[in-house]
Amino acid sequence: MRKYLFLLSFLIFLPLCAKPAEDRIWLEAKINGTPVKFAFDTGSSSTVLFPKTAERLGLKVTYALPDAKHPSGLSPMGMTEPFTLTTGTKSHEIRMRVVDIPPYMPMDCDGFVALGDMRQSIFVINGSRLSLVETLPIDLKGWSKWKMINFQGVLRFECTHEKEAAQIVIDTGNPSGVEFNQKRWERWRREHAQQEATMEAVYTPGYGLQVREMFRAKSISVAGLTFKDVPLSPAMPGKDVPLSPAVILLEKGIPDYDAVIGLFALTKLSLIIDGKNSVLYTRPVDHPTAEFSYNRLGAVFVPEDMEKANDLIAHVSQGSPAHRAGIRDGDVLLKIDDLDATHWRTDPKVLPLSRFWEKPAGTKLRLVLKRDGKEYEVTVTLRDLTSSASTP
Repeated sequence: MRKYLFLLSFLIFLPLCAKPAEDRIWLEAKINGTPVKFAFDTGSSSTVLFPKTAERLGLKVTYALPDAKHPSGLSPMGMTEPFTLTTGTKSHEIRMRVVDIPPYMPMDCDGFVALGDMRQSIFVINGSRLSLVETLPIDLKGWSKWKMINFQGVLRFECTHEKEAAQIVIDTGNPSGVEFNQKRWERWRREHAQQEATMEAVYTPGYGLQVREMFRAKSISVAGLTFKDVPLSPAMPGKDVPLSPAVILLEKGIPDYDAVIGLFALTKLSLIIDGKNSVLYTRPVDHPTAEFSYNRLGAVFVPEDMEKANDLIAHVSQGSPAHRAGIRDGDVLLKIDDLDATHWRTDPKVLPLSRFWEKPAGTKLRLVLKRDGKEYEVTVTLRDLTSSASTP
């Protein structure tokens, strides 16, 4: 059961307001000869399929628990019957975990392919593009070579620098930038207590729903790897957030990981992953073109319970545009301009909310909220929340 729990700890990272389709690394694949749309997820310890895909393909699914629920109550899980998975020119006879996603969370793929099912391959990742290759490039000048660390199939490597050594997880299923482990985050946060933050809400089957601070950092370095203009956030929930069994297991299982690199940070870095020899190569991208889209409101609105509650409750960053407009923690979002946000479960026009908060600086939004049973209206002007923070 411990191994099964760990499956969900780094499994699927979904912003509550889902990111667009380009925030994936797509992998052409077939199941029993039928094309499927998979995302490549180096942060998953197992390849997973969604129930609707299994049903469409006629695959039988057996659930591990009688009530088809994870012990934390977060997401139904199961296992398919054996089938043939083809990626590139290689085929494998496998079974897949089946993990359900709440119906109001829009999904853009049939499942996720984990690194473990490509462990004998050599492939190159440039931004959101993945290429399978037969051999390493002849010329590796300008590439740094690192040792991969095998841990439950998650892509993890040891990065060394003259000032420090760090163990880094690369999670291509995570659309974010750089995430620090709790100890490193708390130290960084103390050193940058005056920096402006925004908020983000993300959902994973292992973590459940979490709200956390996020900074737009001009420069972040981890053991010599430097990323410019990336989101920076904690990889683990804050102290006041109750942890699911999977999250507790993650902290115990990987006590010495220092940082997680998400997909946006990878737009600043090219990778060659040599699974055959457990070696990873990195090289900075000279002229990264990806634009950093983030929450310029400084607040998120999420339900207290993803399954039972309907009110979208405010979580507000101090000093943000939302805070300056008078919005406070606990306020309930009712409308965005003329859109009724209370129908977020059933009206496809509501989600993702992020499309409103990520509009350009200077955009004005009229919000109707409720506090202590009384409605009130504010006009918020979105503003760039760029941090000058950097790490050496």
